[in-house]
Amino acid sequence: MFKFFVFSTALFLSFSSYGEQFVSLTLCSDRLLAELARPDQIVAQSSYSKNPLMMLDKVNTNKPTLEPQLTALLPYLDKTIFINEAFYPQLVEELKKLGAKVIPVNDVPQTFDELFALILKLGKITGNEIHAEHLVKTLKSQNFTLNQPLTDTLMLSDTGVVESNFPQYSALLNLLGLTPLKMPFTAQNFPSKKCCLPNQMY
Repeated sequence: MFKFFVFSTALFLSFSSYGEQFVSLTLCSDRLLAELARPDQIVAQSSYSKNPLMMLDKVNTNKPTLEPQLTALLPYLDKTIFINEAFYPQLVEELKKLGAKVIPVNDVPQTFDELFALILKLGKITGNEIHAEHLVKTLKSQNFTLNQPLTDTLMLSDTGVVESNFPQYSALLNLLGLTPLKMPFTAQNFPSKKCCLPNQMY
């Protein structure tokens, strides 16, 4: 009887530590959870997770996608929800009133240290601290030494030019040792398909 009690307690503690499941409503948490969490820990992701230009090799192929709306999130109140608190303050307040566990991910790490801190935080939440620490160590060890004339970078998406002055993109460019291209391009009539396939008729 005592052995059974000890086994049951250990099983409960193990489940409590690693049984947490997540709903991701930001691109940042989509990417980092795909890297750090087990597949069974991720129950739903944002619509960004289906976009290969944003997710690269971590595209969501089997999880439902959700919009940041209360009606869509009601079935997931027992999950841990990652959401941009700055964009959806009222929704966050409503979720908290309903007892949901909300973790703000504001998609705007301004410095390397903030990005690394976020990775380590998610590593702890997902129970994958070792991999998170290894990822941070790998990023810190990168030595991006590019020729200065070649560092100007134009960022494109499937809809056109990406505003690289947004904090999340500035942090990425800084991490890679790159700088935004300072030319008067606009997003209008500048889709990536026309850059990659200039001779195709549209």
